[in-house]
Amino acid sequence: TRGKWNNGTITPVVENANYIKPLAAGYVVTSEYGERKNPVTGRMAMHSGIDISGQEHEGIKAVAGGTVTYAGVQSGYGNCVEIKHEIEGKEIYTFYGHLSEIDVSIGEEVEQGKIIGKEGGAGDPNRGTSTGAHLHFEIRNEKRETQNPRDYINF
Repeated sequence: TRGKWNNGTITPVVENANYIKPLAAGYVVTSEYGERKNPVTGRMAMHSGIDISGQEHEGIKAVAGGTVTYAGVQSGYGNCVEIKHEIEGKEIYTFYGHLSEIDVSIGEEVEQGKIIGKEGGAGDPNRGTSTGAHLHFEIRNEKRETQNPRDYINF
């Protein structure tokens, strides 16, 4: 459920939204959205976002303006943030996991580009199940079903 089919191609749920990248230049996408061999368990499983490795403890930016709906610790993701965005009359959620620091609170209104936390580092507590420092980034539709972030942002 990555959007709707349009003449054989995927069209994002929200077209023409002006999202920015959550990390500055110099990052590497280390794991794509979709089925993959889990690096921790070794089993095939759905990867619900993309993993982006930047500079350890780099500031993570909100890709669009919105309201923080979660800021805390979740099993597997460690420190994480979820933001609800109202774009072109639709609700879209972005999710940022494996953070070393959370710099926002639930209910806080954030502008696009605001630093919401920092990328986790190798020795940081509460960064979840991870094989190294990176940002786990997801885009979810109004039902909170994951979407391929590459359908929205050109990484």
